[in-house]
Formats: sequence, C-alpha cells, structure tokens
Amino acid sequence: MTLMPFVCVSKRYPKLFQYLIAAGLSAALLVGAASALPPLERNNKLMELQSAKVDAVTKAFAKCYVHGEADRAKSPAYNLAKEGQKLMDSGDAQKSYDVYTKAIESLQKPEEKALMTSQDAINYRLANLYCARGLCSQKLKDPKGALSDFTAAQNCCPGYRIPYVYKARVHMENKDRLNFSRVMNVALHTPEYPPFLEKLLKTDPGYMKATEAFHTEITKNFDKMEDESQRRIFKDGKKGADASKMEKYYWNGQKLSAKSQYKEAVAEYTNAIKAFDSAAEKELYKTKAAADYKYSWNFQNRGYCYLMLKDYQKAVDDLSRAIALRPDYRENYINRGKALIILGRKKEGNADLEKASKMKPNVEPKF
Repeated sequence: MTLMPFVCVSKRYPKLFQYLIAAGLSAALLVGAASALPPLERNNKLMELQSAKVDAVTKAFAKCYVHGEADRAKSPAYNLAKEGQKLMDSGDAQKSYDVYTKAIESLQKPEEKALMTSQDAINYRLANLYCARGLCSQKLKDPKGALSDFTAAQNCCPGYRIPYVYKARVHMENKDRLNFSRVMNVALHTPEYPPFLEKLLKTDPGYMKATEAFHTEITKNFDKMEDESQRRIFKDGKKGADASKMEKYYWNGQKLSAKSQYKEAVAEYTNAIKAFDSAAEKELYKTKAAADYKYSWNFQNRGYCYLMLKDYQKAVDDLSRAIALRPDYRENYINRGKALIILGRKKEGNADLEKASKMKPNVEPKF
C-alpha cells in the first residue's frame, strides 16, 4: 500500500487509521484496535483478511531459513515463540514472558543463526521476539519494560513499522500524547516490513493475493466513509466535493506533503486558501461550520509544512489561524507549541503542549 491512503485516512478517520497502521503480527493487537472503533469502522471481514495476510507472511518467511520449513521446524527459538504465544493466548503473561526471554537468548546462539539465510532475517526475527515480550510486559502492567523491548526491536530492525506502533500504544496508554504523536508519525513513514522481506513478499503469490484482498476491503470501507463525510459537509455530497477547487488543491498538497515535498505542498495549500475566497466555493458547503472546518485543514497542514521547513514564525501564524477556526483540534496545539519553543517563546509553547495533553483525541465534529 502506498503512503497516501494512510495519510488520507489518518486525517479524516483517525480511529480507522489507528486500526490500519496497527494491523500486524499480533491477534491481540488486532482485537484491541478493533474494540476502539465505532460501528461504521468495525469490520470483521477486514480483520479476517489481515489475519490471512499475516499467515501469508509467516509462510513466506520460511524461505529465510537455509532449508526452508524443515529448518524452521527444528529451530528452538521458533518453537519457543509458538509456546510463548499459546501461553499469552491463555492469559498467562508471566510464563509467556519467561518463554520469550528464552527464545531471544536462543536466537542469538551460533547454531540458531546458522539455520537462517541472512543477518537481516535474524534481526527481523529478533525484533518480533522483543515485540512479543514487550506485549507481555504491557499485560503485566510494566510499561517501562515494554518500552525497553520495543526500543530493542527498533534497534534490531529500524525499517520495520510494528515496533514503532507498539511503542506508540504504550505512550497512548500512559496518556503521553506528545510522544504518542511523535512515535506514530515515525510509524507512518516506516515500511510495513523491512526491505529484504518486502522484496521477498513481492514475489510470493500467496502474500500478493492476500494483500490485494485486504486493500480492496479497505478501499470499500474508505469509499463508504468518504461518501458519508461528503454528504455531511457539501450540499450536493460527492458532486459538491468534486466541484470544490479548495478540495482539489488541498489533496494535491497532501500528496506532496506525504512525499516530504513541503515547499511544493505549501504552494498547493496556499492555492486552496485563495480558492476559499470565492463566493461560489463557499456556496458548496452545507453550513458555515462545515466550511470553516474544511478551510482550517489548509492552515493546519501548511503550518505543519512550515514547521518541517524550519520557518517557525510562519508555522505559528498558520497554526494560530487553524486553532481560531477549529479550537478543539489537539495536533495544532502540539505543532504550535514545538514552533514556539524553538522560537524561544518557551512559556507560550509549554502552555500549548500542556493544553494539548489535556485535550481529547482528534475527532471529526458533528455538524
């Protein structure tokens, strides 16, 4: 999946985004993410398809053992991991933790490493074991232990999304919203799997088929919610959205921002802001609140781009405009706080970060 669908979903449907980006190697994580979703976003079929995708990855990874499945079957670390998962599924987190510790130790032995085809494969396997043990620590109410293991997983395999997602979840549970936002932003820009495995999976028919089915279901769900959102905001729903010049420029900006082309994105957001000055543009929206809501997106995203471009005063100016239009959006306070602190206005910046820490998660307003 390209980055853009994640960016689009994260802006419009944050809870669906949390589910999508968290989807990975743990059934427990899938269940935990799904339980947080509203009815429209809760989709058992999507979960089943993701599980099928994970099964395909597991099957394909056997190719990373010298003699395939035969070597994996005799791997002590692999068998210990299976035992640890069973214990975790049964609710015995402490015994599971102990077994995963043995698996980590086993995987670092020369005879175990000799079973695998590359150091990259060993690092990926080790990262997953650290993640599994970290989940045990979470279950045992040991957030420091969990963060330590998820950090170890990142160090083993930095180009792998799942450790960052797990780490972000610990920050979320600790109500450390600033670090949650920071780590989740890294997750957003980190591949689902490390490069060596991505290359392998692209040649695996089972994985490609499972992935296509998963993405098709995501698209169906996204289109359904997109249609509902457009009906709430525009008088003529999708027709109104298609007629909106501000929408066109805004999404151009989003595509560029997702590629870290911040200077080019600023130009598109600026065009979107100018487009809103038209009476014909304003006439497309159902209410002034709906229009201001959409208008605010341009300032908040242009402000973020200015932050990335280190033009901190312009970032503060835009984020202040966004906050004036939509004072309940937490991320704008976080980004403005960062910019203010860098500008030396620490009292104001810390006040923004403090306010953000007490705000509810970003949600779409009810019109």
